[in-house]
Amino acid sequence: MNRTVLVCAAGLAASSLLSFAASSQTITSIGVLPGDTISKAWSLSANGTTAVGVSRTPSTNGTAVRWNSGVLSSLGYLGAGTFSEAYGVSPNGQIVSGMSTDAVTGNLAFKWTSPGPMIGLTPAPSFLQQNAATGVDATGAKLVGTYNVIAGLGVYPRAALWTGAGLTTLTPQAGSIASVASKITPDGQYIVGDFGPGVGMLGTNYNPIARVWTTPTTWFTVGTLPGGTWSTGVAISDDGQVVAGTADNGVASQRAYRWTSAGIEDLGTLPTTNPLTGWSRTHAMTPDGWVVVGAGSMDMTLSNRAAMISSGAGLQNLNDYLPTVGVNLTGWNLWETTGVSADGTVLVGNGSFLGQERGWIVRDIPSVCAPKIYENSSAPAVFCAGGFGFLSVTALAPHPSGGLAYQWYKKVGKVNVPVFDGPTGGGSVISGAQSPFMIFNPGFSDVAGNYFCVVYGGCSESASPIWSVTVITGTPVPWPNPLPLSICPPGGGGWNVTGQVPANGPYTHQWYFESPVNSNNWLPLVDGSTTLSFGVAGGIVSGATTSSFQIVAAPNMTLKAAHSTRYKCRVSNACGFTDSPPGVLGICIGDNDCDGVVDDDDFVDFALAYNIFDCADPQMPPGCPADMNGDGYVDDADFVLFAQAYDNFACP
Repeated sequence: MNRTVLVCAAGLAASSLLSFAASSQTITSIGVLPGDTISKAWSLSANGTTAVGVSRTPSTNGTAVRWNSGVLSSLGYLGAGTFSEAYGVSPNGQIVSGMSTDAVTGNLAFKWTSPGPMIGLTPAPSFLQQNAATGVDATGAKLVGTYNVIAGLGVYPRAALWTGAGLTTLTPQAGSIASVASKITPDGQYIVGDFGPGVGMLGTNYNPIARVWTTPTTWFTVGTLPGGTWSTGVAISDDGQVVAGTADNGVASQRAYRWTSAGIEDLGTLPTTNPLTGWSRTHAMTPDGWVVVGAGSMDMTLSNRAAMISSGAGLQNLNDYLPTVGVNLTGWNLWETTGVSADGTVLVGNGSFLGQERGWIVRDIPSVCAPKIYENSSAPAVFCAGGFGFLSVTALAPHPSGGLAYQWYKKVGKVNVPVFDGPTGGGSVISGAQSPFMIFNPGFSDVAGNYFCVVYGGCSESASPIWSVTVITGTPVPWPNPLPLSICPPGGGGWNVTGQVPANGPYTHQWYFESPVNSNNWLPLVDGSTTLSFGVAGGIVSGATTSSFQIVAAPNMTLKAAHSTRYKCRVSNACGFTDSPPGVLGICIGDNDCDGVVDDDDFVDFALAYNIFDCADPQMPPGCPADMNGDGYVDDADFVLFAQAYDNFACP
């Protein structure tokens, strides 16, 4: 393919947008003990180092396990027991709570402190001996859970607190048939759980309401969702001011919720879920109370359940979210999220890997409880000296009710210097240095450089990419075009238009053509078929908005007389624009054999096409080269153009 090339260059921007490279993360199975085929992870330490749960086979009850820094180990059993399971872990991962048989008295709550062994907690005052510790404080001095009692016509749990003094029953409201204690804050001051009355024909069904105990005998009520009748208390923030759990919404569906003193909030369902049949369920929450994790489903069954995490944008399916932050989920189906670290960079849960049930852990992901920054929210700021420029950042809090704080920094060598509002001393004035929108007005060379914004909120802070500020002076100055160039219609040639390279970029480019010739009416070129620009077929335009413009003959076609006109390039920067001097691209109309002259050979070709007339006629030569004006016919108008070229003979 022959082409005519026009190049208009005015230099590249001296600044660049720097971004942080995303690292590829992987999901890790917590594994299984020798001989087992199934593992479950039920809790994660706040520091993200330790997950606890159970390893078993389909036909066995299992063994309590602790996953720490990549190693899965057995916690053993009480006495000669044959079953144990771990449910809770201290913030530092060194203390574990759970349940184990002892082969004598039944199931007992246990505490395990690294490096072990397992210690049984004070048995409950019941011959059933069904005890389980589900939560532990930071020191191991207090553990919470349940023990079973016979009440009415059934066996029901009682909320339990274990201390050095033994077991204390957490007092429920009078008339409550059952109570559950789920978690305790690291300082041991707050215990979350639920209790409620019996309902149904014989009062044997448990209808819980989420509560928070402040002492063994005092509590406050979390309540229920609008229209709902029950709620569970599953997780509590370290300061005791945020509670999360699961509740019914009065429409035959359960919902994960988040409660603060402002009220209870329905966290909804996963995206694309039917709001009438889908459900969501809470398993854990970040210690700051901003992010809730659990499970959700598209219907009323477990068949479509997926691991869930809440954010400022609502609930998300981890099967969809994790790949967006670089986690390779090949072979995995994540069912539920059961733990999240305090900094939000580690998640743990359960699912299947290649059809095998496994607990999983994901580490070193972007914090789920820190503000999310949209990296493309601000382009490099380029403005003319003395003018207006800005940088902006868009951030999302980990929860809609959370506030955000901002601080812009300028990189000076290897030092990050905070930016403050006011005059800079070099003529520039800055405003919005502690906001998402920082303004330079006016801005001079002293503000040029690299900037980033730190956004504070949730469990941590997030830093934006580094964005560049460029201050320029003066408009671009392209070099003059070369002499006019004449080419044959099916042939081609080169035409280079270079440009001066002053230090006042970045630049934008736009090529124009004159229509009609010598009218000084300039129209912008558009990439694609020349019918988009010239209104006639025959050519293909590319690079109309770059420093290198090209027009080439379309396949089986020739360039037309309309393409023979003047061209110029407009080079723009923040200070204005400059047009290059126009250059003439002459098409040697009629020189179809590209021998540099319009002679009798070309006349024979033209006469043949003139007799055929219609370019659509199958007898017409490909491209209908004799149609010099591009109207689809070889007629008298084309004869006039050819006669002029024939009389001139030699191409200019």
